[in-house]
Amino acid sequence: MRDGRVDLPFLRLSSERSGDLEEEKMYSLITMEDTIRIPAEYIRKDRKLEDHIDELAHAAFEGRFDEDENYTLLTFAHETVGRGKIIHGDGAIYQRVRFKALHFTMEANEV
Repeated sequence: MRDGRVDLPFLRLSSERSGDLEEEKMYSLITMEDTIRIPAEYIRKDRKLEDHIDELAHAAFEGRFDEDENYTLLTFAHETVGRGKIIHGDGAIYQRVRFKALHFTMEANEV
C-alpha cells in the first residue's frame, strides 16, 4: 500500500520499465472522499438516503478523470461522512461520501 493505493497483482498489465523511474501500476485501488449532490426528488419518507448514495456516486465519479489524470473505472463501498448540507434555494443535499475507487493510470503519450 502506497499513498492510499493498494497493489492489485491480478490486474497488473503494465510492462516492465527500466531506469530510475518509480514503478507505477496501470490499475490501483484507492480510498477517496468527495461530495455528491442528492436532488430533492430522492428525499422521501419511506426510503433512506443511503439507498440512493450508491447510484448517485456511480453516476458522479465513474467514467471520469480526476485532477491527477487517473481514470475512475469503478467505485464501491460508499459510506456517508458526517451530515449533509442543504444550500438555500437549491433544495438538494450535499453529502460527503467516502468510497473505494479502481483507477486506471496511463503514462504520458501512451494513447
